[in-house]
Amino acid sequence: MNFLKTNSILKQISTRAISKFIRPESTFVNPARNVNPAYEEALKIIDNYHNKCLENIKKLESQLKDCASSEERESIERQILVQSAESERHFNEVKWNARNRNFDLSKPVYRALKEEAFRKRPLEVVMQRAYQMFVIPDLIDPSKFESASAQLDLTFDSLQDDPIESGIIIQAEKVVNPPKINFIPFHTDSKLYTILLVDPDSPDQQSQSFKQKCHFAACNVPFDIYNNKYDPETMGEVAISYIPPHPEDGTKIHRYVYLVLKQGKNGNVQINPSDIPKTIETRSFCEKLDLSPVAVTFFRSEWDPSVDLIHTNILKETPPRFGSYAFPKKTPKN
Repeated sequence: MNFLKTNSILKQISTRAISKFIRPESTFVNPARNVNPAYEEALKIIDNYHNKCLENIKKLESQLKDCASSEERESIERQILVQSAESERHFNEVKWNARNRNFDLSKPVYRALKEEAFRKRPLEVVMQRAYQMFVIPDLIDPSKFESASAQLDLTFDSLQDDPIESGIIIQAEKVVNPPKINFIPFHTDSKLYTILLVDPDSPDQQSQSFKQKCHFAACNVPFDIYNNKYDPETMGEVAISYIPPHPEDGTKIHRYVYLVLKQGKNGNVQINPSDIPKTIETRSFCEKLDLSPVAVTFFRSEWDPSVDLIHTNILKETPPRFGSYAFPKKTPKN
């Protein structure tokens, strides 16, 4: 076999290998048909299941016309959404989109898959760490919050494009600016929520203990499955503007906890922004204003020399010192 022929064969093998293993992830391509008999049989099963779900939807829609009570209507409407999602969940393109996190939340099937993805791993992590690091019960009454029912993601421009993992340690200088808040409640109708950022580890000299300090609060924020990116300019009312985390020198590591709370009567009651204090007792505050926790996430931070610059340049105060020192601390230069 001469060199030119060998080189030609290698190029063909290389091209086939590239097309097989390095296919672009941005475009879905249907597998070739009438090649694998087992695949064709699988498609028939999926198609039969799809048609069965559509038949169920027709039956439910006929029942919907005759139902009298609002409770019965809501129940049937939920069943229709479930059947609609089931009818498409096994399609190749839907599964490919879910694997690549391409969720069109206007469609029931993607809403269902998005919620399933949240409940598989992210929910387990956030709840485990909330208990492990005593966010529950310090801020949340466990009897009223068995598990998060909505997904809360924080993204800081100074860190990375992906949401932070709950409970991680972040330098205070990395969170001087507020995060982007993405809150997915998995319901289609708009409801009102309150967003809090609380530091439960703020030192209280008077009591020689700790107090809960509110670093951010917004109320009457409307969220639904379609409107899930928080915009402080257009959504709700800001009661307390963002105060950068500033764990004091001499204190231990602080927890900075974001809570999303559904407002009274299933998210249909407005509250007054002036009712949210800077020093807060979160559990009694929620009980007083009939707020129900639905989502939580948090990060931790501890003092380093850059925190003194936050006190000096942003908070316009002398950096506080706690504990005793053998030698005076040096304040970093601006």
